[in-house]
Amino acid sequence: MQIKKRRLFIEHAPAAIAMFDKDMKYLSASRRWFEAYRVVVQDIIGRSHYEVFPDIPERWKKVHSRCLAGAVERHDSDPWERADGTVDWVHWEIRPWYRNRKEIGGLIIFSENISDLKCAEEKIKASLREKEVLLKEIHHRVKNNMQIISSLVSLQADGLKGEQIREVLQDVNNRVYSMALVHEYLYRSYDLARIDFSEYVRNLVNYIWSFHGQVAFPIRLNFNLQAVSLPIDIAVPCGLIINELVGNALKHAFKGRTEGEVTVSLKQASGGRIGIFVSDDGVGLPAGLDWQQEQSLGLTLVQMLTRQINAFVEVKSGDGTQFEVVFTPPSQDKE
Repeated sequence: MQIKKRRLFIEHAPAAIAMFDKDMKYLSASRRWFEAYRVVVQDIIGRSHYEVFPDIPERWKKVHSRCLAGAVERHDSDPWERADGTVDWVHWEIRPWYRNRKEIGGLIIFSENISDLKCAEEKIKASLREKEVLLKEIHHRVKNNMQIISSLVSLQADGLKGEQIREVLQDVNNRVYSMALVHEYLYRSYDLARIDFSEYVRNLVNYIWSFHGQVAFPIRLNFNLQAVSLPIDIAVPCGLIINELVGNALKHAFKGRTEGEVTVSLKQASGGRIGIFVSDDGVGLPAGLDWQQEQSLGLTLVQMLTRQINAFVEVKSGDGTQFEVVFTPPSQDKE
């Protein structure tokens, strides 16, 4: 009676289900089974599963054997190459049914033809790959355009006689480069939204050092960089902040001195906070100077950019100067 109820349930189930005896002969099958696997012969009861589907792969026959011995097996996405050359993707689960508590009577196969879903998934993946290629190309072109601007500014600066104007244009050049470098990293990265910020900082500061030439030569450069990943909308202002702080240290911290050191640190703090530290052992800030009221473009930019990323800024001055910029980037889940 129990087996009859099971057969009745299978025959009318909305899923693709089939019931077999120990010889893999059909006892019953749902209407969905016929539709999903294009079974033309309706009278399959008593026929072998391998006769109805002669293209059943050997690996599935081995699964049937293991399940007839008591195993329960499943697969989320299994390709089945049919005799006509088409491929059906199948989500399946196979388990034995029992005549009593100990005797296995055969198998029940629960399956779903997910070929349409798989096809849609592949189309989505192909579309994403196309968009990734396009986005990489955009980052590449933005980087190239910024480098062209940087080169033009540098050429213009070289042709000017006024030292102050030339210095202003060189600062502009460095700012453009710091933004171009972000796009360079995104172009080379597998993740088109985030960059390895610690590696970026090292390359950016090394560039600034080489750019300042003889001024930077006697100054030791130290790094203390922890691994940090940042999204592009945070990486760009942080790069500009570092550019301004390191440039200011080289320009102002060591006047009248022939040696010194600058340390750039990047730390991952508790609660997901990120800390950027730029310190030097130079002459320190002038007594009574309020850096937030300072009218220089560099420090004004630092104030604007730290507000943009909602950062807390602390400046310590005495035997040298240290800028601490601490902020909490948006979580990856919210991006």
